[in-house]
Parts: sequence; structure tokens; C-alpha cells
Amino acid sequence: MKLKTILGSFLLTIVSVIVVLFWVDSRSGYNQQVVKFGDNRQIIAEVADTPEQRSLGLSGRRDLGTERGMWFVFDRQDKHGIWMKDMQFAIDILWINEDLEVVHIKENATPQSYPKTFVSAAPAKYVLEVNAGIIKEDGVSVGDKLSLE
Repeated sequence: MKLKTILGSFLLTIVSVIVVLFWVDSRSGYNQQVVKFGDNRQIIAEVADTPEQRSLGLSGRRDLGTERGMWFVFDRQDKHGIWMKDMQFAIDILWINEDLEVVHIKENATPQSYPKTFVSAAPAKYVLEVNAGIIKEDGVSVGDKLSLE
């Protein structure tokens, strides 16, 4: 009887670990895009290019990591909204048109701003979210061009 209990506990632990690893992997299963801007800043960004990925964004994460970001790819150029639902840290948001030109910036968007939605003043095809303070640190402004690798 003791062996069955030990074996059952062991199997339950293994299944739990597999479920957690699958969940973590599914959260990090995004393609990546290298984005360059500012004073030679290079951001490794997770690509959110499906409706589900764009809706989830960075929600629920504790942090973004150094020189990391999220690159949202939309189906068409438009005035796309970004919210801070379930966010746990502040970010800078850049809206970028199809020519990779910054068309709008929101610095230091905080989790407390939810349910407010931040919307670009001009049509954009992409949105880049990075850690708060990077835009100011690099002096990025509307009209600047980004590059992709």
C-alpha cells in the first residue's frame, strides 16, 4: 500500500512539472524580432502577430528583462489601441508605421492606467513595447526610423 501511495505521488509530481513546463514554454513560444533604434539600442522582441497574442501581450508577466520587448504586428495600418490589463510593470510604447517610422509614443504607461486604452495619433502597422525609461534614455522621438534584423 505504501508503494502505491509513493508511486501515485511521484506520478502526480511528474505530471504537474510537465504541465508547468508546457505552460511556461507556451508563454515563451513567440517568434523573435531584433529591433534597433535610438543610440544603437538593440531590442530582442517577442513577435505578437495573432489576435490571441496581441490581446494577451505582456499581461501577467513579472518583468520584461533587459533589452527585451514585444513587437506587435497588425494586419493593417490603423490607429491601434494598447491597454495595461493584468500588467505588473510600467512600459514605454512606440507606434510605428509600415515604413518603420515612429508615429506616436506613450512613455511610462503604468498598470494603474487600466482600463484606459492608449491609441496612436497616427495610423501604425506595428507597436513596440519596452521597459519604461528606454525612450527617454535613448532620446527616441516621433519621426525616428527603426530597423529590423
